[in-house]
Amino acid sequence: MKCISNILSFLLLSSTLSLVAFSQSFTSDNNPVLNMDGKPLKINEEYSILSVLPGGGSTYLADLGNTKCPNGVLQDSSGEFDHNTPVMFFTMQLGSH
Repeated sequence: MKCISNILSFLLLSSTLSLVAFSQSFTSDNNPVLNMDGKPLKINEEYSILSVLPGGGSTYLADLGNTKCPNGVLQDSSGEFDHNTPVMFFTMQLGSH
């Protein structure tokens, strides 16, 4: 049951991040992404991704193939990994590299 819960949490997180990352409109009219206190995220500030489920585990970066950099955000619910890897958000304009 815990495995199913972890998979569902990961799918929810992945779906949410995909919707944000592939949004078709990047204008100032979009609603801001909010932190847990209901305030807009700040650019270049570290945040932790937390599970919506109690005891959902920690998130961390991992290599999911033959790459030079970690390319996956994973969730550990074993209790062996007791802290989250911080993430940062940046602004991006369409057409920029």
